[in-house]
Amino acid sequence: MNKLCKWFVVLAVVAMFQAEVGAVPVLGEYWGVGLNPDPVWLVTDTGLGNNVTPATASGVSTVILSLPNGGFSPSARMSATGANYVGAGNNNYASLGTALTMTFTFTPSVDPVALQFYFMSGAGDMWVAQGLNLVAGPSTYTFNIGTSGNWLHSPFFNTGMTWDTGFANVTEIGFEVFGQNGFVTQDYQFSNMEMGPVASLSVPEPETVWMIMMVLASLALTFRSRLGELAGQVKARIKA
Repeated sequence: MNKLCKWFVVLAVVAMFQAEVGAVPVLGEYWGVGLNPDPVWLVTDTGLGNNVTPATASGVSTVILSLPNGGFSPSARMSATGANYVGAGNNNYASLGTALTMTFTFTPSVDPVALQFYFMSGAGDMWVAQGLNLVAGPSTYTFNIGTSGNWLHSPFFNTGMTWDTGFANVTEIGFEVFGQNGFVTQDYQFSNMEMGPVASLSVPEPETVWMIMMVLASLALTFRSRLGELAGQVKARIKA
């Protein structure tokens, strides 16, 4: 095997390996960008009589939840709908792996009392993510949501369903904001919302690994044979 052929085989192996790594789809699109179309955001008033304006979208991945009149203990849930988020699409979030994380930037006009990221199951159970620790002012949050230990079962929406069953049948996912007391407009901006696994290299399939090993073994035998020939030539010249 001449040098050109050897390099061709090596390059082919590398290209095959890279193609196999890139063939695995990666969840990590920003909500409203690329493969994920702009979601429809629904708003549910969960406060004590205050009026809530439906969330409005500004740009492709920025949403503003507004509590226009404030009130006593104002609060609202903002949830995404559509096949890419719930229902017939990604409703089985358990299939996305234990490394699943949620990232978003939160910019409030008035710091809220509390902020939750949650999901509702098919039976109406509600689970609240425990990794979201609210801080004052604008901030970016990143937390794991891929295991049961990262969620707390709501005492108000709890039929006894296990987390495993609920996370495999998500019917609603989104945020809940608990605003300040007072009759003043409170706007909460959510941006750079991204859900995906922790970045890691994809592992090629076993068949691909075996093929790469066979090619490398063949190259090793070829080089060994060539080295043997060279050693023989050197010995012959020494004897001469």
